[in-house]
Amino acid sequence: MKEPHEYVADVEAAVHAFSEDLRSAIDLRVQFYGRELDVGPFSLGQRVLYAVDGNIINYFFKCDEDVFSLQLIRRNRNAFEIFRGNSELEVGGQEDILAYCLSRYLFYMLPDESGERLPLLLLPGHDIEARNAYDTIVRSLDESLTQKRMVREYVIDLLDKLNAMPEDDAKTYLEENRQDITKKSHAINDPHEKLFRYNKLLKHSRLMRLKRASFLKAFNDLKQEGSPHPFAVETVDDAIALTHAESSYDYWSKSLNSSITGKMLANDLDALTTLDLLNRRLRKRNVRVVLFTLNEKIIEVGRGYRPYIEDGGDYSQYTFTDLFIRHPVALLSAPEILQPGVPGVRESELSDWLELLLAQYTGYGRYTVNEFRSRLADKDDAEINDLARGALSEAPDTHTKLISDWVGHLDTLEQAHEMTSEIARLDIVELIGESNRDKATVLERLDDHIVGLVEDSWDDFFETAYEAGYELIDMGNRDASIPRRNVPPLVFRLKDGPASQFMKSINRANGLAETEAIVEDLLEAIDEDDREKSNYLRLLCYGLLFAYTERWYVTRLLAQRAIYYAKKVAPKELTAINRQEWNFVSGREAYYLRALAGKLTARSDRELNKIRELLREGLRRQRDIDRLFEKHREPDDKNVVQLTGLRFEAELVSVDLAEVLFRNYPASGKRINEKELHSKLESIYTNAKAAMKSAPDCSEKWVREYVEINLRSNIFMVAALAEERGLKSLASDDELRGYFAAQTEQLISAYGTNHGTRIFASALDVILVVYLAARLGIPKSEFQLFYNEYTQIKRNMGNRPDWVAITPYDRRRFKSLVSMIETREKLH
Repeated sequence: MKEPHEYVADVEAAVHAFSEDLRSAIDLRVQFYGRELDVGPFSLGQRVLYAVDGNIINYFFKCDEDVFSLQLIRRNRNAFEIFRGNSELEVGGQEDILAYCLSRYLFYMLPDESGERLPLLLLPGHDIEARNAYDTIVRSLDESLTQKRMVREYVIDLLDKLNAMPEDDAKTYLEENRQDITKKSHAINDPHEKLFRYNKLLKHSRLMRLKRASFLKAFNDLKQEGSPHPFAVETVDDAIALTHAESSYDYWSKSLNSSITGKMLANDLDALTTLDLLNRRLRKRNVRVVLFTLNEKIIEVGRGYRPYIEDGGDYSQYTFTDLFIRHPVALLSAPEILQPGVPGVRESELSDWLELLLAQYTGYGRYTVNEFRSRLADKDDAEINDLARGALSEAPDTHTKLISDWVGHLDTLEQAHEMTSEIARLDIVELIGESNRDKATVLERLDDHIVGLVEDSWDDFFETAYEAGYELIDMGNRDASIPRRNVPPLVFRLKDGPASQFMKSINRANGLAETEAIVEDLLEAIDEDDREKSNYLRLLCYGLLFAYTERWYVTRLLAQRAIYYAKKVAPKELTAINRQEWNFVSGREAYYLRALAGKLTARSDRELNKIRELLREGLRRQRDIDRLFEKHREPDDKNVVQLTGLRFEAELVSVDLAEVLFRNYPASGKRINEKELHSKLESIYTNAKAAMKSAPDCSEKWVREYVEINLRSNIFMVAALAEERGLKSLASDDELRGYFAAQTEQLISAYGTNHGTRIFASALDVILVVYLAARLGIPKSEFQLFYNEYTQIKRNMGNRPDWVAITPYDRRRFKSLVSMIETREKLH
């Protein structure tokens, strides 16, 4: 028998649990009020366009990797937990169900007021997050085979279990567990599956950068004669610049600074201030842009800002959140969410259910958003507890019934959306039934499906890169800051071919083109020149563009795919080729780009042997071509490039240096000992000098300059490592002075300057030049351009220590170089 205080404790626990869920119902109803401004009477005559925060993309595709991001995912996951009270009925997994259904509806189905499915816009800042999410999926593709093996093992265990059961029991088990089997057998988190879905959004223009949207015919009516398109590049950049100087930027910055930091804060500030000014400009045209976000802090802060309070009229009573910010849970009232595929369901049915729920417990009926806030949503916890206590005293099963109704609704919701999914999947349950549970048949079909899914994902990835172009690359949005690494020169046999013209145009502009149309025209010319080879050439062209945006993981994958195509179309025997057939695919450039990107993305020195294999294969192909050229050489072959194997030999030197750097700056364990280090540095130094001597044999000046610059930087790094570890220098001061003079002159020649004030060589080259100058006591006046750039690099490193880092050892390497420079500066 319970003591009196135990009864009181039980009652208070029930009151607390119900008040929590009552508050959830109130919060959800507030979200619906915002949605009603977009689809209700307020929106009549208005055009409502939608934008999406990068955090929704990250959540939908589960792209985040680091600990901080995972914390955000967990916090965002809680935002989908509508009823959180500790009731006897647990709402298991509701947040995943809602997140899946709502995100799917938002990305694939959300219409505007005319019923069209226009793109979800990516505001400045959020477009960076969307791009990073895509790259994270690409980087994780290597892990997908592990997940596929886990699926295969699951299916094997399932078949063993079924085959041990009587026939009727096995059929019953399959039917009762269909949903669970489907989820486990399709590796929902497999990177290829994510890539397939993300590519679908891009291919069908469901996601689009704001600047890119200005080219879309659907938005032509937003432009007024005599003024630029509100989504145009210059307009968006202008909006960011203006809002940084206005009170809106100050408001967001001060209000969000305590809860959002670093790059995420900068991204959100750009997005929110652009959203503010954009809506001010579009208001005259009766257009609103509404942002969906998972960031509850942004939603909360937006409720404290009334952008039109001084204007009077319809807009003045509403907050920024009312007008322009939504959480995806606001879409729960959409008929396609409640009953997908069922016609005639009204938008407000779930809203009505909440109204009835709240009226039943609180005595309040339908209000405007402001009346609702003042009467109910702003009640404190004590008042909500009183309401809950009163409702439970009249009907003790009130809370249980609420949760039971909600659980039932979620079950129906999940099953309905699974049935209407647009993503084709292999039905394991059907397959098992069709095959009479024969393990060999099931596994053969499963393996075929997996191979097909992987191949479709790859094809979609490259097709998307072709079709979306700058949508993925976004080079026009890249600032002109100094690159962290130099992009390698890719060279094709015919100087006047379309692929060669593409490479020259992009390299000449350091990766930036005046307009996206220039790049698209160049790529189109490649297609027209030779359809059979266009896949190979396009892959390398896009690989170069991604390299210029320092997305080396993507470059690596594109180059790997180019090798795949090269193996399909490259001649089996070069000896049979005549002089009129110089425009053939050898695969040489694919191997070169794949090796260089692989070196920069390697996570340990163990991966470098694979890079050496790629370089040796590329070098073999280059030498075969050289022999072919010599066989068919004629005086009028001026349009044919003669390269020699210089690039491959120089890159092999760089790989040897990378191995030393991995071992000298290990993430854990012992450093390489001095004796072995000296031996390896001596070998690198000797090989670098030998390659330098053969450089004049390369007829292409820009290729020769790139290689010589890299080889000298390798020699400078060898000198720095020897000094850091107290080893005898391998080069004399006079020799190093000669290299210094040649390096500064050639860097300016190869990469150029901006009005004589900036040098655009890589951060690595700049730091090594300054290191050598400090070591040799060279006056700053002789390398002022480089020192100015070094000062900026050091400032960036101070604000973000990993700014210059690409490889795992970079951060420690650059810290050591800066330390040695500063020590010399103090001595001088």
